Amino acid sequence: MDMGPRAKTTSAATGTRRGRWPGLLALLAVAVLSAACSSIIKPIEPGNRYGTAAALAGEAFPDGADVALLATGRSFADALAAAPLSAARSGPILLTEPGAIPDETTEALDDLGVSEVILLGGPSAISEDVADELGESYEVRRQAGDDRFQTAAQLALLAHPDGADTVLLATGADFADALAAAPLAAAEGAPILLAGADRLPAATSEALSELGADRVLVLGGEAAIGAAVEAQLVADGYDVSRTAGTDRFDTAAQLAEAAFPDGAAVALLTTGRDFPDALAAAPLSAARGGPILLVDGNSVPPATSEALDDLGVDEVLLLGGTAVVGEPVAERLAEADYEVTRFPD
Repeated sequence: MDMGPRAKTTSAATGTRRGRWPGLLALLAVAVLSAACSSIIKPIEPGNRYGTAAALAGEAFPDGADVALLATGRSFADALAAAPLSAARSGPILLTEPGAIPDETTEALDDLGVSEVILLGGPSAISEDVADELGESYEVRRQAGDDRFQTAAQLALLAHPDGADTVLLATGADFADALAAAPLAAAEGAPILLAGADRLPAATSEALSELGADRVLVLGGEAAIGAAVEAQLVADGYDVSRTAGTDRFDTAAQLAEAAFPDGAAVALLTTGRDFPDALAAAPLSAARGGPILLVDGNSVPPATSEALDDLGVDEVLLLGGTAVVGEPVAERLAEADYEVTRFPD
């Protein structure tokens, strides 16, 4: 599959790409949907970051799961780097507060019939009190490095004990690229490792070597992962390519089309501005066979609308409540004849 830059271009004058929603994208005012239109927007309860993760887990694993991955709901790195491990172990990603397990998470673990819980990150991310409480009911193990780079490296090696030819490299400073890359990681059988803007951490370099990787796909532009990191990878003998759009929305669109060259019937949409509602999206993306695309508050960016068109999507799952994915987004999608389901915040 070709994961290099696409032939599609962005107009410097307009900042938009060719789209198939000309009427929709021209809407600047919020329209009130008719009863017939609003009837296809189906809510799913409950809604906060923990409830959203629990709802996503139930949707992805309707028959339950033996193992669940548990990450802090207060930061993004551990949960996003765990997407390949979630796929390898066929388990959902659930969220917790550092010092207490939310009721939504406790109920999800019970409903799913989980027997093993893998804690992602050290005690500052998930406390020993949480580990001890879980240990009363589940087999508990912790996967943690000294920092997010080392934790990601450990998760990659755990998910790919026999190695991996291709590795996806995302910034450890922001969430959007690693989030949108989860479906491509699944398609390629590739782990997700993390880098700094201007450095390749020792833990990442060592993991690349241990995995026996030949090829590294750098995610995002040089503001996310600089040219110096790319040059170091080339010097170390890796075949390096970069997938980068004009912004995070365009990068997500490119990753989606690379992961699904034959299209997809469903797509997951979440905000590109904050991470909580998207942390647990990867297992549902894998279960439904759909990409993760990004929206911007109350608007659908041109790159996202074009990707929906190009992929031939029929159904859109909105991740998060109206505070993060605005109701105008749901309305505009419904007006464009998508079936829309919301997992509320």
